Amino acid sequence: MATNKPFKDYLDEGAVRRLAASLASASPGWAAEPFVRDAVGGLDQLELKARVGRVAEALARHLPADFDEAVEQVLSARPDSRPSADDVASGFAWWPVLRWVQEAGQAHFTTSMRALHALTSQFSAEFAIRPFLVAQPERTLAVLASWVDDPDPHVRRLVSEGTRPMLPWGGHLRRFRDDPSETLALLDRLVGDSERYVQRSVANHLGDIAKDHPHLAVEVAARWKAAGHDWVVAHGLRALVKAGDADALAVLGYAPPQIEVLSFRVSDHVRVGDAATLELLARSTGDDAQRLMIDYAVHHAGAKRRRKPKVFKWARRTLEPGEELSLQRTHSMRRVTTRALHAGTHLVDVQINGVVVATDTFELSEP
Repeated sequence: MATNKPFKDYLDEGAVRRLAASLASASPGWAAEPFVRDAVGGLDQLELKARVGRVAEALARHLPADFDEAVEQVLSARPDSRPSADDVASGFAWWPVLRWVQEAGQAHFTTSMRALHALTSQFSAEFAIRPFLVAQPERTLAVLASWVDDPDPHVRRLVSEGTRPMLPWGGHLRRFRDDPSETLALLDRLVGDSERYVQRSVANHLGDIAKDHPHLAVEVAARWKAAGHDWVVAHGLRALVKAGDADALAVLGYAPPQIEVLSFRVSDHVRVGDAATLELLARSTGDDAQRLMIDYAVHHAGAKRRRKPKVFKWARRTLEPGEELSLQRTHSMRRVTTRALHAGTHLVDVQINGVVVATDTFELSEP
């Protein structure tokens, strides 16, 4: 069963040995043990991506020199099914194989595309496809366009995820950051996919586009919303919504709020490790019912100055004319690895439909 161990530990000596056993079963004369010794030397001292590179380099030294022959061995060794969520390790073992394809296969385009198509069901080829998009964009895009209707959802997801302009861990694709039209043509065909797995990638891709081209992202989202793709639109616009983008909020049906804030209070003093309490009381001043998205933003004190605010979700409500809204929540101020905390004055804003309607402060001190 999967555990919470670091990702890098899913690509350990045991994973390399399982991969070697699979490759040897497809080619009985292949010497698995020399490959294992080559691949695992110093492996436990490396971080995840360096481990992937180390094993891929060993594969290049031990697989047949003829790329087509090596791919046949690799594809013959591929398990019949994708690893389950409880078998993470065997999936990670195939990442170095994909790295080997992306590095050794640049001069063997057709064979490489066939390999990535087959292997993405073991571990997503979203990273491996990107060098081909850089080196041979038109040719690779044509292949991806032919995969949009593939029966395997992992292949369909690869079309969207592999072309994301700013894929985490995958580097940026400047061509698509500058002009998203080529990838939007693919997304338009994938947005109605039956699998949420694929839809999520399409939404994340739209979120990437929104970072560079917010107006275009809103325009596309409005078109998709009219076609009934509500979940994809809401997920794809979430960063713009957190930033209070009025056009993005309008696409989701949120107008400027007609609200009177009766009170907003935050705990006066909080110690690191404790929680601040937020209390809001407001009343609708509109003539009609209105949908409200209530968020709050914490402006953390920094070592030298207050930092960029981080927005947190609070609630969603529909208020009738004159109806009051009463909300309370706590906000943890314990230290986490992703956010340093500094003693000092912290500012908290309440945002309703992207508009800041109230502000208060609290003092954070060491325990």
